[in-house]
This record gives sequence, structure tokens and C-alpha cells, in this order.
Amino acid sequence: MEENQKANDSKTISAFYDNYKTIQEETGVNLRHYVAFNQCLKSGLKSSHKVLEIGCGIGTFTGLLASFIKKGRIVATDISGQSIEIAKRRVNSPGKVEFITSDMKNFTIEDKFDFIMMIDVLEHIPFDQYDQLFKTIGFHMADNAILAINVPHPEALQWVRENAPERLQIIDNPVQMDYLSRHTYANGLKLVSYKPYSIFHKEIDYAFILFSRKIPLKSLNKMAINRVRILKIFFRIKYHVALIFGR
Repeated sequence: MEENQKANDSKTISAFYDNYKTIQEETGVNLRHYVAFNQCLKSGLKSSHKVLEIGCGIGTFTGLLASFIKKGRIVATDISGQSIEIAKRRVNSPGKVEFITSDMKNFTIEDKFDFIMMIDVLEHIPFDQYDQLFKTIGFHMADNAILAINVPHPEALQWVRENAPERLQIIDNPVQMDYLSRHTYANGLKLVSYKPYSIFHKEIDYAFILFSRKIPLKSLNKMAINRVRILKIFFRIKYHVALIFGR
């Protein structure tokens, strides 16, 4: 799998985002952030959750989280120390939000998190760091935790690579689902859902992906007989409607 990267060492990447912070400040909160936040809400994010945000940058998305998380706690990390300093000033919520400079290679904290998110971050992480990244994430997930990943759709990012490469960051990898699944599954995570969607273009340009921890089933509980009967009637009706109307 090809990587669009000029370097993949932490110091080089950190230096890039130390400079990139100016662009982030000019952009601020845009439609992409609100859409991703709404996706998190629909995926079960609660105001009482302990949240880990990986790749928080200057705290743009963190600010949205901080206004929503009332009883929980947020830990936000980023590889750029300068970005973290700006985030601390932008999101001044001591006791509720903790900012940590980290590339996630040696990240460790006692808390287990209910919701972990990478909003437009994974495409900027070198492929050779995936195993360690997802091992670290899995270790910090509570039993019923969700990992939410928002990324540019790989076909959209490939179009940018071929037609507007000046828009790419130091690393901008198309996140292919088969490659991602191998690394997540090997580190104790399982796919919950994959949702391609559109924000800025008529064509699909983003994907929202959910994972949970792999927990062995202790038993398979049957649904109530009445519920099974109702479902059977419902789907039988849909089947016959499809036969009649051809849809």
C-alpha cells in the first residue's frame, strides 16, 4: 500500500504540525466538525462519558466536546506540543479536559475510556504505527467502549493526490478498510459499522467507522417468541410489497 509521506518519524511530523497550527486557527470550526460530532452522538456518545480524543490539534473539535461533556472527562492528545499549548488556551476547562502531548507510541494512563475518537487523524498516521496504535487504544477501552474514526473516503483522497497534491499534509494515506480491519482485529477490536457519506461534494468524500472491543460471547439468548413472530410478519409484508411494486 502506497504512503504519501515525506517522513514518518515523530520529530518531523511534530514540526510540520507546529507550523500547520496557523492554518487550523484560520479554519476554525467548520461543517466537517459538526457533522463528525453528530455522528458521534448517533453512535452513543453521552455527556457522562470518559472520552479520549487522539489528534486534537489546536482543540477545535475538543471545544465542541467540552461544551457537551457535563459529568464526564476528556483527555485530548496531539503530537504537536505547540498545538497543545494553543488548545489549552482555547479550551479552558480545568478538571474536565486534560491535554497531553503524545504521538501515542508510549501513551499510558490509568483511566479506561467509554468513547475514543480520531476525527480526521488516522490518515495522517504512518501505516507502520497502526499495530502499536490500536494495541494502545484497545488497552485503554472500557468493556463497552466505542472507537470512532472519521477519515476522508479513500477514493476522494486518491483523487486529491492525483489532482490537487498541494492540499495534502506531510502524511495523507487513503485508509482502506481491508488494511484497517487487519490491524484492528489483530489488536482486539471488531468492526461495528462503516458509513461512507458526503459533506462538501456530491460524491462520497468521507467515511465514519466504528469499532468495539472483541469480548467473547458467554451465551446466545433467544428473542421472545412473540417478537420473532411480529418480525416475521413485518418482513413477509415487505417481501410481498417488493413483489408487487418491484422494489
